[in-house]
Amino acid sequence: MLQIKAATQGKSVLTPEQRDKLDLLARVPGSRPAESIRQQVQELLDARLKDSKVVEIETSQAIVARLMEWAKFLGLFVGIPLALLALVLGALGFRTYSDFTNLVKTTQEDVTKRLEYASQHASKIEKEGTELVAQYEALRRQLADVGALSREVKELADKVGKIEEKIAFQPSRTVDWIVDLLFDNIQRICVAGT
Repeated sequence: MLQIKAATQGKSVLTPEQRDKLDLLARVPGSRPAESIRQQVQELLDARLKDSKVVEIETSQAIVARLMEWAKFLGLFVGIPLALLALVLGALGFRTYSDFTNLVKTTQEDVTKRLEYASQHASKIEKEGTELVAQYEALRRQLADVGALSREVKELADKVGKIEEKIAFQPSRTVDWIVDLLFDNIQRICVAGT
């Protein structure tokens, strides 16, 4: 019973052509179908193993071919710029990469020192600017005071002129000199304030 069941399962796995061959062998007198079946099964297994090995080899070859293509592209995209960089650095007189890095380092230090100096200088200028603004505001206030003083002196001069007319005052050199000195000082202060 076990043999019948195994034979049925074995036939279900076989293709129609294989079943026909098996039936032919079973009908031939003196033939041994079991050995023939084993041989055919072995041949089929060998063929499948060969096919799977061929597929493995073809897959491996495809993977290697693709990796080689990628390596070529990577070589083009990375290698060419690196070669150009090496040529440019060589043309500029750099013999080694360390020459280039040393130049970059010294340049960076120089730029840092200059930036620090510029920052200190800018702070000094800002401080001086703040002081100048404060001085300007003080001068502006003085100018307003000088303008008021100038009007007052003019009013006083007018009053002195009127008094002079009324009392028929004879000008003296000392008074003229003092009045001229006052006008000159007021004018200098006004000019300096503007």
